[in-house]
Amino acid sequence: MVVDQIRNKLVLEKKSLLHNELMPHEKVSNRGINQLNNYIGNIHHDIILPSILICNKTNVIIDGHHRFHALKLLNIDLIPVSLIDYNSDLILTNEENNLSKKEIIDSAKNKNIFPPRTSRHVINFKNHNFPIIIISDLRVIN
Repeated sequence: MVVDQIRNKLVLEKKSLLHNELMPHEKVSNRGINQLNNYIGNIHHDIILPSILICNKTNVIIDGHHRFHALKLLNIDLIPVSLIDYNSDLILTNEENNLSKKEIIDSAKNKNIFPPRTSRHVINFKNHNFPIIIISDLRVIN
């Protein structure tokens, strides 16, 4: 399956990290956080969410800012992450790839974060673009 091929090339490790070990590069919308919190609030058992995708070298969040902030607001300390090879040429910052990966990493490190949805990372595999969330894996959070 294509998704498995992509995941095997890009996902280097799966684990959980403390929320203060992660660095966002984008702000989040209150609407997005509220929608996610409403969804999570209606679950009476374990929460199942896609892992947060982070750069394996810097712990910068690449995908999952709203999930990250929602879990943080729920006082969940251990955040499920997938460490990815962000330097891979398969990963584009958006369809046009007009924002450099260095700009994204630097913005997070300098705490000069971008507005919501500035980046919309995609994976270009065999001349097809896929949303980067496809390489996340579902995790149970309790």
